[in-house]
Amino acid sequence: MVCFRGASLGALLVLCGSTYSQWEPVGVPFRVFNVFSVNADDLSDALYFCGVTSLNNDFDTSDGSIPVYSNGQWDTLSVFGGDPTSVARWGDTLVIAGNFWSSPSIPFFGIVGRINDSWVSFGNFAENAIYRLKVINGDLYAIGAFTEVDGQSCQGVAKRVNGQWAPVGTFDVVNSPNIQDLVEWNGTLYATGTIRFGAPNPKDVAYLTSTGEWLPLGPGIRGGFGAGRALAVYNNELYVSGSIPIAAGNAGHGIMRWDGQQFHPVGTGFQTIDGTYTHLVGAIELEVYDDKLWACGTFSYAGNVPCPGIAYWDGERWCGLPAGIQPEINSIEFFHDTLFASCNNWDINCAMRFTGSVYSDTCSVAVSVENNAALPRSTLRAYRGTDGMVTILGVGAGRHRVEVMDAAGRLVHSDQVAVNGDLLRFALPPQPPGVLMIRVGSLGVVRFLGP
Repeated sequence: MVCFRGASLGALLVLCGSTYSQWEPVGVPFRVFNVFSVNADDLSDALYFCGVTSLNNDFDTSDGSIPVYSNGQWDTLSVFGGDPTSVARWGDTLVIAGNFWSSPSIPFFGIVGRINDSWVSFGNFAENAIYRLKVINGDLYAIGAFTEVDGQSCQGVAKRVNGQWAPVGTFDVVNSPNIQDLVEWNGTLYATGTIRFGAPNPKDVAYLTSTGEWLPLGPGIRGGFGAGRALAVYNNELYVSGSIPIAAGNAGHGIMRWDGQQFHPVGTGFQTIDGTYTHLVGAIELEVYDDKLWACGTFSYAGNVPCPGIAYWDGERWCGLPAGIQPEINSIEFFHDTLFASCNNWDINCAMRFTGSVYSDTCSVAVSVENNAALPRSTLRAYRGTDGMVTILGVGAGRHRVEVMDAAGRLVHSDQVAVNGDLLRFALPPQPPGVLMIRVGSLGVVRFLGP
């Protein structure tokens, strides 16, 4: 079943069950295969859904358009010969970028501007590889995997200056970077994505120096399969999310925060569909709204709380919304105080909105920044292996006392474990779901998601 003209709430209930009645399809009036981003435009008071579509409701996407929602009605924005990925309002210009080519409606490739209902040229990017447009402190940036802009060599970050695009900084990398997000924090630009400076240098998170060089930030994202996807500034700290495996020695799983000196966990981070760290999950987008950090992506749990694809962090705990579509959630946007979200599910035409009155359904145990800082610092990392054994990394040889405490501080398990190498492994008796603290002698404490 694919809903084209006003997908009914019944379609969502059939898909997800009667407990999901606080979400409903938004009713995009033609076929949608995927929505990469949902972008609000305050000037036109409209919401743009950028992705893969077909105005003819067939499987030929060469007639794809951008669905536009405004004043409770649907409209379309032209016909693109391909897939628009991002929309941004910059002054009097609505800028659209993506992987599209010239069409009778829009005789431009990859990026185009719209002023007073007229299309205007807005530069030339090699490979049409713009992932996202961002307006930062009034400046317009394009980010992605492009290697050339307006005839100049460029490494995935460009800025609009005096009517043309200019490269932003240089990366000393082994492969062309794929930039997924860009933010400014305390006067400095930060980028994340697939940024490989070359071993043994850190990778995937970088900052721009005053001399125009992009350098690795701290230890970066550890792990061969690690990569960054989203950035946000919240409570004067830099948050990084993406494919961040805790087992590789990162401070968190799927998300970390940088205080200017080092990375820290964000509660217990993100977990996969079975509530563990066995798979790479993370946020595709991070957004600050109503003094909370909102995340959407591929996770099923955040801070041990069920939250399929959407959750928020209030500085102390993760909270999940009443259940909706299963992940992954590609994009979220607040429009007239209503939360809109996009996904890959054709049964609801890839877009939905929250209709409930209270966002939080279940929240994790509060873990404040101060409490995090008070814990003994260590390089320990813990995860449960496929054999069910708890494994702690970074212990060192010897005999170690292991104490496991629940979130209330009660001792639930203790053991003496001999270690020959760097891995400490022990069997943990069944525990209720929740955050556990594992103390390894005087080496420190590591958080672990039970059971």
